[in-house]
Amino acid sequence: RTLNGIQRRQLRDFLARNYCTTNTVVVAAGNVRHAGVVKALANHARQFRPGTRPRCQPAETRQT
Repeated sequence: RTLNGIQRRQLRDFLARNYCTTNTVVVAAGNVRHAGVVKALANHARQFRPGTRPRCQPAETRQT
């Protein structure tokens, strides 16, 4: 399966299931001011969809 084989509807469904407020982490690095990051995020956060965190398979962490 490749991205060329995915339909627009499939991509939109994936985004709707996996990109929501309960699954969002915001990271800022570098020469930024906290207030500026909060202001920029506030402008975009209105578009975030509330939802439930998607179920994921637990990672296997076997080390040798």
